[in-house]
Amino acid sequence: MATTDLACKVKSCSFHHPDDRCAAGEIQVILNSQDAICDTFVGRDTDTKPAGNAKQEVPLEIRSARMADDARSVNLGNVGHLYEGDATNLEPLVSCNAENCTHNKHGVCFADQVTIDGDAAFVSGDTVCRMYSPS
Repeated sequence: MATTDLACKVKSCSFHHPDDRCAAGEIQVILNSQDAICDTFVGRDTDTKPAGNAKQEVPLEIRSARMADDARSVNLGNVGHLYEGDATNLEPLVSCNAENCTHNKHGVCFADQVTIDGDAAFVSGDTVCRMYSPS
């Protein structure tokens, strides 16, 4: 299975877990101008969709199991995690459309660790993937 150790510093996201983990089943990193951002960001107490237009879905053969409702990237193990509850999966698959990143292989991030920053993010464009490394 393609998983990466994901640290999420975006406390304003609904998927943020108190241990700086991500409770989404799968996240989408997209290239936004010169930066890679987390397009899965959903602000707390809002009913918004991710800001980007990426429609990529990681093929099933790369996943160990279908862990998420791909329409919202929500880990269905326990939807209470959206507001600091318990999540059953804190290692989401990281799909990526930054084709020029050295960690991207066929739309999946294969970095050993990914850090998403943007502590005061209001929209996905306020986040940044710190592991983005143009080739």
